[in-house]
Order: sequence, then C-alpha cells, then structure tokens
Amino acid sequence: MWSYLLPLAGMLSLALATLWQERLPRAHVMSLPATLGIQSAVSALAFAALAGNEGPLLPTVTTGFVCGVLWTALLATLAGYGLYWLCLRLTSALRVTSLLFLSPFVTFCWAGLMFNEPLSWPMLLGAATAGSGLWLLIRPAGRNEPKIVQRAEK
Repeated sequence: MWSYLLPLAGMLSLALATLWQERLPRAHVMSLPATLGIQSAVSALAFAALAGNEGPLLPTVTTGFVCGVLWTALLATLAGYGLYWLCLRLTSALRVTSLLFLSPFVTFCWAGLMFNEPLSWPMLLGAATAGSGLWLLIRPAGRNEPKIVQRAEK
C-alpha cells in the first residue's frame, strides 16, 4: 500500500506547492537553497519515521548504500528538484509541469541503460499516452479555438 500512497502524496504535494508558489508575490518567494533545505529536512524526518517503524535506523554501510544515498541527494534532490524550482521561477507553472510528461521516456531510457531493462509494449503505450498529453499542452491553438489572452501586469 505504501508503494502507491507515497508517490501519490509526493505528486499531490508537488502540485500544491507549485500552485502556492505561483500565487506568492516574488518578494515572498524563498531562495532556492532555502527551499531545497526545508524540503530535504521535512523529507528526512518523514522517511526516518517510516524507516524507524520498519527496523533500526542505522544502515549497514556498503558501497551500494553510499552510491544510492549520493545518487538520491545529488541527482534527485539537488539536480531534479533544484532544476524544477529554478524553472518555476523563470517561467509559468503550466510550462514547467508539462515537462513532467517526459518522465516515462526518461524512466525507460535510464532503466534500459542502467539495468538492461528491455523495452516493452506497456512502456511504449505509457510513453505514447504521456507524449500525447504533452502535445496537447504545447500545441499551438487552432483557428477555431479561442486564444488565451494574457493580462498585462500593471
């Protein structure tokens, strides 16, 4: 059950945080290091509580464990979320979150490269579904569709 609830809670949290930051005046937006620091601290506490419920909190330190922690800390947290929040500050929430539709492509490319995971029809179907969602977001407005008029800031 946890394997379904945690990603769902994570995506809902990300969506709510994105919408919340979009509504904040620029003067009230925290710096990127502060944002990542708070996110990392809250995540560490939450996952430490979950891990403590399963067993001891002191792991057996192996090369695989150290590589996994470095991968998660540097690539997923700093590079992934850092880039997400930086892009969110530079452009609209719609443009940034539309890039999340590229996740299936990136996932099966990494799975193939790192674990020799063969490409399957369900993977291609998921990628096609995600790609069509991305296309719907970025396609130019047709002749019969109303164009979105942006408000001029005063």
